[in-house]
Amino acid sequence: MTYQENKFSDWSIGKDELKAYFKESEFPVLLREFIVSTCTIYRNKAFPDSPIMGIKKGNYAFHHEQIKSTFPNSNFLAIIRHNRAVFSSQKNSIYSRTGIPFQTNPYRAAKARVK
Repeated sequence: MTYQENKFSDWSIGKDELKAYFKESEFPVLLREFIVSTCTIYRNKAFPDSPIMGIKKGNYAFHHEQIKSTFPNSNFLAIIRHNRAVFSSQKNSIYSRTGIPFQTNPYRAAKARVK
């Protein structure tokens, strides 16, 4: 069920590749270890020379306490971008769940940023 999340496809992580990362005796896998392993597989494929990995997603800020308790050594970096830059990025980025851009309406994009 977990593997049905589109992020695995977005990151080109095959089911067998993910299974191979864990030993049979390690199941069930703790959530923290599963997340770290998945991110490590992706980092090793996409950015093999990078010693760190970052995930940008604005609404993760609402869950900072849970993230910090799961990953106590994590650091948070808040970046404020101009609304036009955000919209430009959203109209060119395809949402993996729908296959369409995150946003195509500049008015709605600007209004969403005001909340």
